[in-house]
Amino acid sequence: MLIMSSDETSLGDRLNSSQLKSFANNDLLGFKDIEITFDKIERFHELASRWHNETCGLSSITKKITNLNYLKIIAMGKAVVPLILYSLAQQPDHWFVALKALTDQDPTSPKSSFEEAVEAWLSWGRQEGLID
Repeated sequence: MLIMSSDETSLGDRLNSSQLKSFANNDLLGFKDIEITFDKIERFHELASRWHNETCGLSSITKKITNLNYLKIIAMGKAVVPLILYSLAQQPDHWFVALKALTDQDPTSPKSSFEEAVEAWLSWGRQEGLID
């Protein structure tokens, strides 16, 4: 999950220019015509932070993935997939339903543990050129 660093820098400040360029220019999985702006990055960060704060103590995955902030992230569309993957790499959380909904992909197996699912999605993101 994307969180503010201890010095409260924004996500846009934390990502290097090549990462932002990659997010903005990604032409894989139908991303070619999608532009990700700093506003979208900040909106994602805001919603992801709220989602984490509101659901971090919940044991119910259903409650986590039906949280309004999570649903708003999905509603942002494919442009947020690289941001979700980046978030998953930084602080693993239950992003799997959002990733499946946005990509129509599922690199996990039904028997994957949480850690295995995280690694499967990160590996998929690397193979697709969405993350480093």
